[in-house]
Amino acid sequence: TPSNSSAASDVYKRQSLSYVLKSLENALIDSLEESPQEDSVEISLNSFLRSFFYHLTKDSFFEHNRGTLSDDSLMYDVITYIAYTLSEIGNIIREYLLKIGIRPRSYIGRIGDFLIESLALEKDPATHFFLEKHNNIISLRMNNFNIQILSEILKNFHTSIHMSGTLKPFDSYAINLGIENAIELDVPADFIRRNRIVFYYPKVTTKYENFIRNPEEIIEKLKRSLISILSNLNANTIVLFPSYEWMTRVLNEEFLTFLDKNLYGKYFIESKDTPVRQIQKNLAAFKSLKDVGAVFFGVFGGRISEGVDFPHEELRSLVIVGLPYPKPDAPQKALYN
Repeated sequence: TPSNSSAASDVYKRQSLSYVLKSLENALIDSLEESPQEDSVEISLNSFLRSFFYHLTKDSFFEHNRGTLSDDSLMYDVITYIAYTLSEIGNIIREYLLKIGIRPRSYIGRIGDFLIESLALEKDPATHFFLEKHNNIISLRMNNFNIQILSEILKNFHTSIHMSGTLKPFDSYAINLGIENAIELDVPADFIRRNRIVFYYPKVTTKYENFIRNPEEIIEKLKRSLISILSNLNANTIVLFPSYEWMTRVLNEEFLTFLDKNLYGKYFIESKDTPVRQIQKNLAAFKSLKDVGAVFFGVFGGRISEGVDFPHEELRSLVIVGLPYPKPDAPQKALYN
């Protein structure tokens, strides 16, 4: 609880709940305006709290006392007081909802709980704070990269099994998690090499840094490359994109005109909104065209990229348009560092 609860409550009592929430909203907007071109930025909690405190105390009553309000200790006392008050309001709401048989959920309480946790972890070097914008909604996010939390949990198990295609180098993974007496099993992919040939085309890329610098050139190169490949294939082919966003960029009106002219009735496009039953019909139609060759466009993590078998001639070629690495946003960069 705040050490200076009397002064903190005096500040808080002058503000309505809606004013407190509006001050939080304004602090989010102000903080993100410092990096208007970014959808994700790392910030210090202190700078965000300063903005929040400024909006809380910018009315005429506090303007005369601006000198005393510049004290960080008072700022933390006020915000701690607010955090615990919001959390308590949330508990009251949850108890009431539980009594009347409604799911005990309180967004006000969650804000208070989040502020309490943030204040408690602010000094932890493994804790990072991020501002993120998605569809004009701004959010404050807290990530803790302390791997010791997971390590302590694993110590409670007699044995744990870890499976992944990306654990190498295994020694580094085991040391980071504090795993002792580990047994490593490396299972190779059991493909007949003469049945699989892999080509890599270095003149195109979906790398985020390259795309940001020259998006039109990147998209044009990808389109030209795909047109070249699909014009010379007479076998069933699946084209996988890193995301629906990438697929929409490439499969524009010009590309669809090419498909209608050269592959009319022999191409299929997976979309987020396509019903499962329609996907199944499209897959059946795709497989039935194995003798003449058809194309199915989809995404990694979609409904045709995993869990579907294409034996014999049902799939002869797979085109991978970039790997589905996550966008290098602020949390990714902080984790990498």
